[in-house]
Amino acid sequence: EPSGMTLASLHADVIVDLFEKIYNDCNADEVQIVKLEIAFLPFFKYYGHPKNIVRYLQSHPDEYVYLLSKVDKPNKSEESPISEEQRKEAKVAHDILEHFCIIPGCNTEQLSEEIFKNWVYRGQCCAQEIGCSEAFELSLGKLLSYAPNGMDGIFPHEIVRKYLETNTSSTLINEFIIGKRNQRGVHVVTGGIEEKEMARSYYAQAEELRITYPNTAAILERLGDDYNRESLYEQKKELMNFY
Repeated sequence: EPSGMTLASLHADVIVDLFEKIYNDCNADEVQIVKLEIAFLPFFKYYGHPKNIVRYLQSHPDEYVYLLSKVDKPNKSEESPISEEQRKEAKVAHDILEHFCIIPGCNTEQLSEEIFKNWVYRGQCCAQEIGCSEAFELSLGKLLSYAPNGMDGIFPHEIVRKYLETNTSSTLINEFIIGKRNQRGVHVVTGGIEEKEMARSYYAQAEELRITYPNTAAILERLGDDYNRESLYEQKKELMNFY
């Protein structure tokens, strides 16, 4: 309707439900769906993901890098003023990237080391070409933190482990660790008990991978150390509140 009042009054889960019906329509135009997803992106914040956008970025790493270039400044020493239009574009690009947490070639629907390596390589080439290699490295580290568990039940998947064994950039690894920790989200305070268990779990997994994937094991140990420190902090905090 011209006023848009009905649409504005709909709850987010209703909008997402409408998108699910569109996704099930085999005759729907994918490009048009992507445009619709971008237009209604805020509705996906707490209710699912814009599936076509995610699918599109999985097969177009150059577009992924293009979005990064809108959010992060290129690797240049000179800084130019940012217009209001650029700010709006950066906000939309950031929101789209926040929904992209499925690693191409390394997810439950598709496992292919070749697809994964090709996506990363093409992304790196494109990032280097337009001058945002650092932004891509940071974003890739965060993306890899969403890896599923491996065939042995240990995080991360073997495809990501192999990549981490040959790519030991401190920038990428730090962002990987931060990304994994941030996925924990809001949690119940248990006086450090839960953090201690998480630390033990990461130490145990690191021990399992120490010989076959030493660099990945070192990363898991760092995660264990982080949660161990957090456990001690929570214990001290609880004692101070008690007294």
